[in-house]
Amino acid sequence: MSETLLCLEGISYNHPDGLGLRNINLTIARGDRIAVVGGNGSGKSTLAKIISQRLTPTSGVISGICSNPENIGTVTDLRRFNSEETVVSALQAICGGDPKKTISNVNLDPEILHRRIGRLSGGESYRVALAAQLENKAPILVLDAPSSMLDARSADSLVEALANREEALLVFTADITVAIETCQTAVLLEKGQVVASGPTIEILTDSELLKQHGVDMPSALSTSWLRRRARSQKVQGVVSIQEFGEGERIAKDIAEQVAEFFSQFRSDFLEVTQRARDNFAKQEFAQHQINSQIRLLLHRQLVNQCVEIINPALENLEESKKRKLWVSARRIFAQAIAWRSDSELAETFFNSVTRRLFTLVGFDDDLEFRWFGGIALPVVDPGQGEVLTFRLRTTTEKLIQAVLEAFDIGQDWQNLQRDSANIALAIEKHLSETWEATMPVEIDVLKPVFYRNRGAYLVGRIRYLTRVSPLIIPLRATDSGVVCDAVLLTENLTSRIFGFTRSYFHVNTKEPGAIVAFIKTLIPLKPVAELYTAIGYSAHGKTSLFRAIYRHLSNSTDRFETARGIPGMVMTVFTLPSFGVVFKVIKDTFPPSKKITRAQVMDKYKMVFAHDRVGRMV
Repeated sequence: MSETLLCLEGISYNHPDGLGLRNINLTIARGDRIAVVGGNGSGKSTLAKIISQRLTPTSGVISGICSNPENIGTVTDLRRFNSEETVVSALQAICGGDPKKTISNVNLDPEILHRRIGRLSGGESYRVALAAQLENKAPILVLDAPSSMLDARSADSLVEALANREEALLVFTADITVAIETCQTAVLLEKGQVVASGPTIEILTDSELLKQHGVDMPSALSTSWLRRRARSQKVQGVVSIQEFGEGERIAKDIAEQVAEFFSQFRSDFLEVTQRARDNFAKQEFAQHQINSQIRLLLHRQLVNQCVEIINPALENLEESKKRKLWVSARRIFAQAIAWRSDSELAETFFNSVTRRLFTLVGFDDDLEFRWFGGIALPVVDPGQGEVLTFRLRTTTEKLIQAVLEAFDIGQDWQNLQRDSANIALAIEKHLSETWEATMPVEIDVLKPVFYRNRGAYLVGRIRYLTRVSPLIIPLRATDSGVVCDAVLLTENLTSRIFGFTRSYFHVNTKEPGAIVAFIKTLIPLKPVAELYTAIGYSAHGKTSLFRAIYRHLSNSTDRFETARGIPGMVMTVFTLPSFGVVFKVIKDTFPPSKKITRAQVMDKYKMVFAHDRVGRMV
């Protein structure tokens, strides 16, 4: 059990004009990362001052081995220094040590050391002071409203600076976008009282709870929210050369760590995906948007955590030994995932970890999973695995009614007979015009419902002899029940539904390859990369796109060309005439007439990826 550093029991505080805190109980143990969140006037700053002993509570007891002020670190206000003093002199006064090393903790450029305190922005001043406090390494670090003076990039630097610190951390903030990344436990305050506490990801993504207690949940979560997605602060054993010895045992441990983090990614991904059914049935569309954005960064989050655990075992090795160890780990990992129905995603996850641990130009056959040949998608047989099959017994209307009745989407149908009749009429009209047939013989439908934004979709196909036609049934939830909004029966319309300009679907499946294979039978010209991306696996979508480009280059003779039109000031744009993709590269510098920086352009693209899902760039 972790050692208790500080214990607050029954803490209350009365301001001259009224109650500030009432009966606060809080225990802080070594390694804890606690966010204290609340709206204006909730008592956050008062509690922060009591913990850092700048205020004395009216009643209650504070105990623990860190109950002395010198054991509690707070960020120094640099305004107490002469504005003409330099940063380096202020750092020497606060923490001593090597100033360059100190500011590297918060990703500040060394040139700032020679600037005067009075010339720093509010964000720069805060980061300098934080760097000094991190260097002091007090057992408990208290941060009061740390992001209030920081822009998005500086806030990201704050998050990175706090990652993997040994100090216990208390963050007092109204900004849930910082709290959810830096802390594992959340305490919600209102009017000086604790109204809720628990895991950060549960407390701070509950929009109704936050609204009820006066905490703002952004209606459209910003890019910085996504970059600061909740980081699980699990304490796991780090692989070490001393503990396990050389060779296969270390490689086996590394492979198992990567496999464990991949399994966690899949588990977390499916857990968030499964919420879509209730969000749809209860018309909780704002919560569905939040879940969609939480899910976007799960892959990167788990890759980062995996790297943090594994890197200590590799960072001090010679490059040749490091490579040899990783080659063995790759082989063992391949054996471990061979049985999985999502092994293609596991390979992409392993490659992502590899590229974080090794500096690679191009690709490396020994370190990565590399395959540029043909891709064999799973065979999807009617009535097997993820596919339900319905056979015509009497009428098309009865067949469609049987299809709709097979799905439990959390709400009753508003008028099942009406919708079945309308869909049957549309199908028979379509078949008579295109196939000269009047009724389908069989209908195959994927078991998972496809959820996106405010809608749900049943994805299937009509089979008649050797012919196949898409069957997409969009659904809409209303207060009086679920309504079938339309029926899509052509390849062109189906392709639009799965286009890369759309948000990702939430599809609860353990066999993503089988889902892609089925959809591919409906829209055979749609690239595999776009289909994996459409069902939420954007990292593997990028892998598939890269493989497709490389495969194409191996069989084409044309060269990349500058795109037609007037060259832009921000982007270099080029194409490969025989490949239907436009490539854009952000330039390092822009002409003076452009009042925007490269970092701002990149932030805009990240915002498009994270939130503005219509018309996004890949």
